[in-house]
Formats: sequence, structure tokens, C-alpha cells
Amino acid sequence: MAVLDIDSVFIQGTTHDVCQDYAATAMLSAWLSDGCSRVLDSVGGDTHAKTDIGARILVHQAMQSVDLEPTAGKSLQSVLHMANVLRVGFGLPYAAMTATLAGVQKTRAGIVASFWGDGGLVCRGVDGVWSLLRLEFDGPPRYPVTSSLQTCRADWVRGDVESPWPMSAGYPYWLQLDTARYNAAAVVSDGFFSFLKDGQPVDVTDQLLDVRGLRGKWCQRHLRGVLKELASQGIHPMDDISMAGIAIR
Repeated sequence: MAVLDIDSVFIQGTTHDVCQDYAATAMLSAWLSDGCSRVLDSVGGDTHAKTDIGARILVHQAMQSVDLEPTAGKSLQSVLHMANVLRVGFGLPYAAMTATLAGVQKTRAGIVASFWGDGGLVCRGVDGVWSLLRLEFDGPPRYPVTSSLQTCRADWVRGDVESPWPMSAGYPYWLQLDTARYNAAAVVSDGFFSFLKDGQPVDVTDQLLDVRGLRGKWCQRHLRGVLKELASQGIHPMDDISMAGIAIR
């Protein structure tokens, strides 16, 4: 029987007064969601100072009801409705809910990743080779999460992945990984692509994909370790950065 290690981490960027990223994990019981594990990540936009709260509301509502497969439209609308009810209850402005949402889920069919907004996916093949996918939706994020009319540009920064399902080009963006070929996957925020040194962009893909060990708090251990190493070289993430993933052993 496979053992799952699920973990998440979110860290404040150097240019932010508050961390607008939020990530969380949950192990769902068999009767609720096909005996699967789910990891979700949300990034608050820069349109309002309270989007960090909006991101947290979205994640915790999504944990309860979002099915990450392509038929997730109705479930997502339910999440957004309940999130909006909470927003009103907390007295938050409409703009506080401007946030992205992404997740990975382990099901009997494999690992499913879905994105409602910008971000990225890192995944590990059983051969130990990591791949990195970057996703950017056209235009700024808007509530609810991102418009169904938006299209997505997906670029493999490193490697490539074969998906049994054709990868979508719109909303949400999703793909499925065969667990016979891939044994780990994590959604990441767009802070993965925001590193600077002396005010200039710098590519740190090699360091970000050098994940050493997939047990326990592997996302926290990896990301905090990489950021510490990069900081010693004068390299820092301009944006908040977060990672939430599932590893299978």
C-alpha cells in the first residue's frame, strides 16, 4: 500500500508587508472524496491589503468541496459562494477575494493538478528527474478567482510531462499524472519565478528543483533550505513564495 507524504509552506517575499500566499493540506476520508489526499495553494492579488485573508478563506472552503478533475466547475462555484458569504460576514471588501487557487490531488486514477490562476507545477518522475511547468493566464486575476473567459499559457521551464488527458488551454488548467511514471507533484505560486540579485532577475531553476528527500515536511524543508542558500548569495524572492505537494512511496 502506498504511503503519502503531503506538505505545504508559504513564505513572505521581500517586497511585501504581509504574506499574501497561503497553502494547506488535508487527508480526506474514503467516503468523502474517493480515499484521496488533497493539497491546495492560493495567492492573494495585489489589488487590496486584505487579499491574504481572501486566500485563506478560499483554501479552507476548497478543502471541503472542490473536486480537482475537469468537471470541477460546479464545485468551485459552491466554494466561491460560501467564500463570499464569509467575506461579507468578516466585513471584507469585494477586492479582498481577488486570488488564485491551485491544487493537486491523489486519486485512484493518478495525480490530478488544477489551476485557477497563475502559478506553476513541479513534478518528479520515478527516474528522479524533476520538471517545472509555468502557467500564466491572460490579464490580471479577478474574482471569482479567474474569469472562465481567460486563456492560459503553459510553458515547460524544465522537462516535459505526458498526461493521459489532453492538457486544457483554458479554465481551469488541469492535467493528470500517471503514478507509474511520476511519484511526486507540487503546485507552486508565481513567486517561484520572481528571484532577484542586485535588482536583476536571476534564474534559480536548478536550485528549486534540487529536492532532497520526499518524506515528512519535505516542502518546508526544501523551500526554506533553498531560500537560505540563495540568501547567502544575495538572491531573494521579490514576491511571496509557496509550495504544496504530494509525494508517493
